[in-house]
Amino acid sequence: MHRAYTAEKYVDLVRRIRQARDGIAITTDVIVGFPGETESITNRRAIWSRKSKFDMAFVFRYSPRRDTPAAEMPDHNR
Repeated sequence: MHRAYTAEKYVDLVRRIRQARDGIAITTDVIVGFPGETESITNRRAIWSRKSKFDMAFVFRYSPRRDTPAAEMPDHNR
């Protein structure tokens, strides 16, 4: 999904935010089943999520949207 950051940079950012602001809540949105997603990617995402210690996670199944780059990608996990 063409992110401009790595998981490691994100985990570090979350750590720094928690250090700077006591009691802050951090949440995330996660899309699963993105075209081309593998079991390895899913496992790495789970590790990243545990390291980030999110207070809440909203998890959604991928669904293609017309006229988006992802809709044209092969290997839709439906």
